[in-house]
Amino acid sequence: NMGLGAAQAEEIAQRTMGQLGISHLAKRSPARLSEGEKKRAAIACVLAMSPKVLLFDEPTASLDARAARELCALLKNLPCAKIVATHDLNVAKNLCSKAAVLSNSRLVKFGACAEILADEKLLFDCSLI
Repeated sequence: NMGLGAAQAEEIAQRTMGQLGISHLAKRSPARLSEGEKKRAAIACVLAMSPKVLLFDEPTASLDARAARELCALLKNLPCAKIVATHDLNVAKNLCSKAAVLSNSRLVKFGACAEILADEKLLFDCSLI
């Protein structure tokens, strides 16, 4: 509850679930949620703490194409900075203004995401395409 009273914690939880469109999941067991619903619930838990930065590691992993698009749309509109680690170039294109390309634990290139995504040789050399 982060030191909050039960009523205030409940209000924040309800508001955050509403923002993410998952209020209907409040009474369901996590074991009965789809992968996309689990991801949204996890994001809601973190957002309830009002973070300044969110870190995502392969946020669309194990989601079908539709659920991945919906999650990207949700992430894009979150009111905080986001750092995303992904091999999915569509995720990078949709979510990131800047990108860092790593290969063999080394930074190969950092810059505008659109510029990096347009560099087919770089993407090929780093096994991204």
